[in-house]
Amino acid sequence: MTASIYADITLSMTFMNWLISQNTHLGGQIMAYRKIHDSFWTDPDMEELTPEQKYFYLYLMTNPRVNQIGLYEFSIKHAALETGYNIDTVSKLLDSFKELGKIRVSESSREILVVKFWFHNKSESPKMQSHVNQLLTLVKDTALIPYIYSMHTTPQEEEEEEKEKEKNKEYKTFVEKYFDWFKKMNDGVIPKMSAIEGKNLNQIIRYLKQIHASELKNGRELPGESESVINMWCYILGNWGRLDAFYQKGTRLRDINSNIQNIITSLKNGKSARSKQGTTPDDINRIVEGIFSK
Repeated sequence: MTASIYADITLSMTFMNWLISQNTHLGGQIMAYRKIHDSFWTDPDMEELTPEQKYFYLYLMTNPRVNQIGLYEFSIKHAALETGYNIDTVSKLLDSFKELGKIRVSESSREILVVKFWFHNKSESPKMQSHVNQLLTLVKDTALIPYIYSMHTTPQEEEEEEKEKEKNKEYKTFVEKYFDWFKKMNDGVIPKMSAIEGKNLNQIIRYLKQIHASELKNGRELPGESESVINMWCYILGNWGRLDAFYQKGTRLRDINSNIQNIITSLKNGKSARSKQGTTPDDINRIVEGIFSK
């Protein structure tokens, strides 16, 4: 057994033991459950984290001291005990998260804010909002309050929130178009989405955005970035029948992503064909034909 495999197994066992400890009885009371929305795993920011960082990020959002706003007093010693890491490792992870902008720390009050906690745990419940307002009055270092995601935000945070919403809306549209197309291509079978498939889709989106940026530099007049990449995605899926049989077989996102350059080249050099997606307007096809034109 190699050292890396042993380390992975040890980390997994430590994580499982910690999860089990969260459901044990303490003083006759069962510890509270913390729910994590599935957007936690599809958040583009997660792609850049190591497995160790993802585990620690999850700990920061679910440990026993977490409250509804993700702003609470933090103890490095407690974190080391509960995660199984040593104090030095916890300190290094905290430093890396501060550099990435995922947390804000107050040295004076020993409070920590998980910046996106509210984004992954937000609630419209009036009762919950009342509880949140009460928690805000208990914050010792009030300088942290403006950074609670989507609550009491500064202008910069509001702008970042709008960008995040636009990114999520764009991603959702890509998924919906793909699901509709996949079901038509596979007799109603729904595609299986996973973290790996989500990562492949994000890479496809980034590549299409590179094409959009390149065409703008060449002086071509195009719609906004988000609209253009969605148009391109519709065009690729709608003209799938124009591709070679080899490419047509690869309908999973990982297959499309690994062949995206060849797929676009094939559509660019091939003969024009009417899109199989009857809902795709002619003007969209015209825009994308311009992008793919020689």
